[in-house]
Amino acid sequence: MVLGCLLGNSGNSGPNLVPKKSGPVTLLGDAAHPTTPNLGQGACMAIEDALVLAQCLTRKGEIQVRLRKYESLRFKRTEYITCESRRAGQIGQMEILWLWRSDQFG
Repeated sequence: MVLGCLLGNSGNSGPNLVPKKSGPVTLLGDAAHPTTPNLGQGACMAIEDALVLAQCLTRKGEIQVRLRKYESLRFKRTEYITCESRRAGQIGQMEILWLWRSDQFG
C-alpha cells in the first residue's frame, strides 16, 4: 500500500490509482480508488475520471502513454479524497463511541 492514510486499515479500503508501468489497461472509479462513503464522493470521482480519461484518449500518441498520463493526472485528487473520507469515518466512529459511553456511564 502506497498511501500513508490507508496503512492502518489493513488494505480494506483498497488501493488508490497507482500509475502502472506498462500495458494498454487502466482503471477508473471504484476499481481505481475505492473509498468509504463518508464524503459521498465516489460517483463524482468516477465522473471526473471519465472526463479526464476521455480528454487523454483524444490526444495523439501511444495509447499506453495516454493511459499513464490519465493515471498521473488523477492520482493526487483521488488520494486526497480517499484519505479524507477515511478520516471522516474514523471521526464519526469516535463520536458514536463517545455517545455510547456517555449513555452507559453518564
